[in-house]
Amino acid sequence: KMKPKFAIVVNGSSLRHALTPEQEMLFLDVACLCRAVICCRVTPLQKARVVELVKVRKKAVTLAIGDGANDVGMIKAAHIGVGISGKEGMQAVLASDYSLAQFHFLERLLLVHGRWSYMRVAKFLSYFFYKNFAMVLVQMWFAFFCGFTAQTVFDPWFISVYNLLFTSLPVIAMGIIDQDVSEQLCLRYPRLYIPGQQNLLFNEFVFLRSLLRGIYVSLVVYFVVHLAFQDSVSHDGFPIDPIHVFGSAAAGLLILVVNVQVSLDTYHWTLLSFIVIFLSIISWFAFIAVLYVPTGIYQLYPSLFYDIAVHTHLLGTTTFWSCLLLGIAMCFLPVIGVRYYRAMTKPLLVDLLRRGQMPEDEEEAPTAEQDDLTTPNVGRKLGTPSLDSVSRPSSALSSGSLNSAHLRLHSTVPARLMSRHRRVASIGSVATTATNTTGYAFLHALCFGELIPAGRAFLLVLAILTP
Repeated sequence: KMKPKFAIVVNGSSLRHALTPEQEMLFLDVACLCRAVICCRVTPLQKARVVELVKVRKKAVTLAIGDGANDVGMIKAAHIGVGISGKEGMQAVLASDYSLAQFHFLERLLLVHGRWSYMRVAKFLSYFFYKNFAMVLVQMWFAFFCGFTAQTVFDPWFISVYNLLFTSLPVIAMGIIDQDVSEQLCLRYPRLYIPGQQNLLFNEFVFLRSLLRGIYVSLVVYFVVHLAFQDSVSHDGFPIDPIHVFGSAAAGLLILVVNVQVSLDTYHWTLLSFIVIFLSIISWFAFIAVLYVPTGIYQLYPSLFYDIAVHTHLLGTTTFWSCLLLGIAMCFLPVIGVRYYRAMTKPLLVDLLRRGQMPEDEEEAPTAEQDDLTTPNVGRKLGTPSLDSVSRPSSALSSGSLNSAHLRLHSTVPARLMSRHRRVASIGSVATTATNTTGYAFLHALCFGELIPAGRAFLLVLAILTP
């Protein structure tokens, strides 16, 4: 549901009464019904209290951006502080989490890098829970068959290096370089930022889904190998140690499954992605060759390793390789089927963009400067109009005297927008002073978001009034 097209402008003296314990909740509720809240001529303490009010009462993730020493309190009060290095010193930059040279860089910081970072961290955490659930629960299923003794199904050396050697590199690479859509699409479709605002990529449901996936994979790994090797014999017909054979086969299948899973979760493939996934899978075979082959480390420390013939016999059986193929099919056919069904029947915006399809409700591509990220249809990005055609008043202008002033918008506004907005009216009053104060022109109806960070002294505040 779209919010009403209203805004609140409150000065410091009024804000002092609005932030009292009796009125702060009323002020917050009214402010949340508006599209914008502008606090002007406020003290640094009032800035910080507004941020604290939203952070504590609404349980929202807050970001504060400032360029001067009077913004330090607000920057420190927010979850994320952004400082702008400029003419007002470096106090805001030193107190911030991120530093920008210009205000309009905030667009890329949020819509591109912020969105990518949230997506990567969410996938990183989800995968880590999944792969560790899958490994640990195999041991739990084994406990039902060994009388809940202290016997481990996996080799102790394998357990020690499972997270360090076999499964760490692919998820680290995914958490650093993965991209679901390009930066151009991130800026063109700001609605892609909404999942981060609503915490849709990592929450209790996503954690539970990782748990269920880990349980399913552990059941497949355990019972496929258990049924295949319960009466195993070597190639020469002699029985071999079932525990060691089972543990080695289960370890090999588990390594292959979790690395194939991270390959399915990777959107942006690079040479590094191929290398780390390939090395993670091959590392298990190298691990066996170094530790359990008679010519390896076993010759130096034979007491540290158990029967070296187990792995030689295991890799030479067709049963082991059949278990790998069957386990991969059972683990990933349901996953691929569910993802395909969801992408075809209930596609998300990112699914449509990855397939190269234009969303039906966004044929006119929105820009990052739209006033409401949930609004599907807005105009295209426009260039900043020239101020040469603006008559500079010498004193404070009233709203009546501004009616005759105008900007030459015909060169920047498409005909489809001019047909919708037939007249331009100027509202409010702007006082000119001798100081180097920057004014801001908010023309969200025509997507003049670039006027905000342009860094010029705008003398007029214009608004488009729908007929």
